[in-house]
Amino acid sequence: MNQFQHYLLDEFVDDYREGRMSRRDFVRKSIGVAGGLAAAMALFSSVGLSEAEVAEAQVAPRVAQAGPNPVTVSADDPDIIAADVQFPTADGSTLLGYMAVPSALGTYSGIVVIHENRGLLGHHKDVVRRYAKAGFAAVAPDLVSREGGTDNANPDDVPGLLARADPQRHVDDATAAGVFIQQQDSVRPDAHGITGFCFGGGVVWRTIGEDDSVAAAVPFYGPQPPLDTLAHTRAAALGVYAELDTNITGSAPAVMAALETAGVPHDFVVEPGANHAFFNDTGDRYNREAATDAWARALAWFHQYLPPTA
Repeated sequence: MNQFQHYLLDEFVDDYREGRMSRRDFVRKSIGVAGGLAAAMALFSSVGLSEAEVAEAQVAPRVAQAGPNPVTVSADDPDIIAADVQFPTADGSTLLGYMAVPSALGTYSGIVVIHENRGLLGHHKDVVRRYAKAGFAAVAPDLVSREGGTDNANPDDVPGLLARADPQRHVDDATAAGVFIQQQDSVRPDAHGITGFCFGGGVVWRTIGEDDSVAAAVPFYGPQPPLDTLAHTRAAALGVYAELDTNITGSAPAVMAALETAGVPHDFVVEPGANHAFFNDTGDRYNREAATDAWARALAWFHQYLPPTA
């Protein structure tokens, strides 16, 4: 299994043990990420599930959960222009995405937003609009576009579709999103920024090791990349971590050491009392204080290393 498969399975185990994920969702999503029932059975045994319990969970109906769905910046805000978009990748595929730019005339810096393991959802589109409201142009690619897109996928299947894909595909798609945003008439063509959350944070770490056009990056609690890839980065990187997310936060010193070797501006913040996914205000781990602080730090970082106008 690749790094993203291991990462998501570890995350699912934590969520299941903490009561944040139902047995049904844990079993079905883990099978999808692992690539089959046989590959996931050892994981199920490690949390005390019997074969009968696993079989029952596989056929249990999905229970729709109507959680909060706050919107910070609406799509019809007069200060921005937001729309669904499509753009090509280097291999000739077409990616779906969502873009927002300031409505005022000007030249703006672009930011690529990489979604979590559940695909491109309303929260990530809201983050795109928040960046536009703050004076940046932003685009979020849908990394399951080749499988029909998040909106057309079974939510149970999305984590597996993302995790089983070659990690390089995600890097290439993030790079394609950067090319697309820099090609817009209202966007400076020389550099862009990138940010991402959870799984998307891991994609950010990998992308800045390859894409020289990334000038600034703010990955949120993403799994560390192969550290040798960071030797090639040219991006000023701010890592955002959560105090209670010990598995991911424990990797921060090694990542910072790699960035020190690369000689690029870098820093990291550990938000006290916060857990994994604290920034997502539609989830049960949302931490308003930590999210507010992290957002201010992200904007300050991009303003410093990626000025909003050229």
